[in-house]
Amino acid sequence: MSALKKIDPSTKQVPGSSDRLGAVLPKRSFGRSGELVTNLGVGGWHIGNADGESTAQEIIESALEEGIRFFDTAPSYQDGRSEYRYGKFLVPNYRDDVFLLTKTKARTGAEAIAEIETSLARMKTDRIDAVLMHAISSNDDADERRALEVVEGFQKAKEQGKVRYLGFSGHLDTKANLHALEIWGEAIDVSLCPVNAIDPSDSDSFITNVLPKMVEMGVAPLAMKSAAYGNFFTQAVEIEGLDTVPVIPGRVSMKDAFEFVLAQSICCWVSGMDSPEFVAKNAKIAREFKGMDKARCDAIVAQVAAYRDNKEIEIYRRWG
Repeated sequence: MSALKKIDPSTKQVPGSSDRLGAVLPKRSFGRSGELVTNLGVGGWHIGNADGESTAQEIIESALEEGIRFFDTAPSYQDGRSEYRYGKFLVPNYRDDVFLLTKTKARTGAEAIAEIETSLARMKTDRIDAVLMHAISSNDDADERRALEVVEGFQKAKEQGKVRYLGFSGHLDTKANLHALEIWGEAIDVSLCPVNAIDPSDSDSFITNVLPKMVEMGVAPLAMKSAAYGNFFTQAVEIEGLDTVPVIPGRVSMKDAFEFVLAQSICCWVSGMDSPEFVAKNAKIAREFKGMDKARCDAIVAQVAAYRDNKEIEIYRRWG
């Protein structure tokens, strides 16, 4: 029986399994590829931003111990420090065990090829599972990258066995994401966009406008900004209460907010986690997720809808 036939329709995932490192989180289909990836991934910005290499190493190793096998990064994170730390603490011993994704802000095909080579060198690997055009911001931005053949640069790297999947990220404007999907079509295997409980109340909703198109095209949907870049927190939160403490403020728990993300049509929830404790809490939510029906999803959206006009919540929509 194929892996795809084992997917539980209530959770959209294959139950957890194990590998040489131990127990593995539940997995989901990576778009039309049919490959499976863990339902939770490590966001690389926090790896580069960690206070010292020992903390970064602890986060990486905790993630592996908790069953996470998906790791995100980008050369623009701390001027390459996130990639360097993967090259030091992740790749040497665990490259064959994980799915590795990076991004590039390259504006031309030649720049894309060069930056992929730099990323390979930083991470001390001969291959990257997925490379994304980083932060498509507008239709014009997408058109310019297309005219200057960024994807063609990706495809050359793919032909050389250095990259497996191609895609883009975008967190500013759903129209830009939809335009990118339209102009590149089947060249796009994967895309990363915001998915959180505030988003559906926005007229420019990624969940409503973009996710269905990705699913229709067989593009692997990755979720970011699950806590709206941390803006669901209204005050300092004790780690021990992370799964139940009310946020925005007093409306939903982080457990509810993150289960809402997992209930959407995504293959991986890419989460920024700045300590082993946060890794453990998020992994517990991902491991124990049993599904969430539409009524519960709608109730969570309604509970936070009053904050949709607070521009400080979805602050990432203003980043250029």
